Amino acid sequence: MPRGKSYEVAYKLTHTHLKLGQEKAEQDNHDSAERSFRKALELLAKNDFSGRIAFQPAEVVLMLANSCLQQEKYDDAIVLLKPVAERKENIFPDIPGTPAPAPTAPTTRPDTLQGLAASHMLGEVYRQKGDYEEAKKHALKAFLERTDELGEHDEKTLESVKLVIDVYQDMGDQEEADAYFVFLEPAPPEKRSEMHNRPSRPVVATEDETAVASTSPPP
Repeated sequence: MPRGKSYEVAYKLTHTHLKLGQEKAEQDNHDSAERSFRKALELLAKNDFSGRIAFQPAEVVLMLANSCLQQEKYDDAIVLLKPVAERKENIFPDIPGTPAPAPTAPTTRPDTLQGLAASHMLGEVYRQKGDYEEAKKHALKAFLERTDELGEHDEKTLESVKLVIDVYQDMGDQEEADAYFVFLEPAPPEKRSEMHNRPSRPVVATEDETAVASTSPPP
């Protein structure tokens, strides 16, 4: 089905806002990055760019939430992350500054690993907020389920067990923190070989060379 000029304009604007958001985040200008990611999400909520934009909506939400976290906007980050962690059908933010998605918006249910990335970040948000019980709940979920999905020695799994350790230390439970250090021990040689030979996760295809480069969103 042919696309109109307005669709192409929206596509180019989405691409540009994502590119600017990444650049600003890399420069630690998270206030500007937040605004760019919000504008990109607003456009993604109204248009189906499947196959043209390298980032899926859940990945953009994760980047936006990270920019909020870096600004200590903990409540905003939590509102953004919970629908992704719960793998809801609609993960577009419904908070001040971003309108609700259009009725014709494409399905945006996050996949398992995107949901676990959101759980991990929720653990970090609650930790920085000082709500250690909630931090522990989300950090443990991310660690245990990443272990199931990716293996005990995967980089993402190790990130989550480090967060679990940090949370227990913040809670003053050094004994429990020390116990989790066992999961940071190096993988045996046969496991390292298995991890090395594991096929990498496919990158989302892009329609043309101007599409945003696919990079990993925050953990």
